[in-house]
Amino acid sequence: MTEEVSLQRDAAEIAADARRLVRDAASLVDDASRAGRDLKRLIADNPYTALSIALGTGFVLGGGLAPAVLRTGTSVAGRTVLLLLARQLTEHFGSELAKAVMPNEQHPHQTRPTDNFDTEVNQ
Repeated sequence: MTEEVSLQRDAAEIAADARRLVRDAASLVDDASRAGRDLKRLIADNPYTALSIALGTGFVLGGGLAPAVLRTGTSVAGRTVLLLLARQLTEHFGSELAKAVMPNEQHPHQTRPTDNFDTEVNQ
């Protein structure tokens, strides 16, 4: 009898483990589906970035170049990406970014103090 109870207990544990596995697998499928949608959105929104990442990943996984060449290429690519990012930020935020970076500088839409001085002196 005790052997029968032990087998029933083992079967119940196996069934509970199987239910957990099914639940975890469903969660994994949902996560993978969500990641796929996010990846599609990333590719649609930033095709050149996605292409660059794919090419770089494939190249590195394929053996790549010598470390010195990789270091130089990464440095140049990093600078280029930073330059493009700075340009996009400047276009997006415009003069607000310029005011934040250079608060004491004159901006094209502001009047210069000398403009008012000239009119006051001549009067």
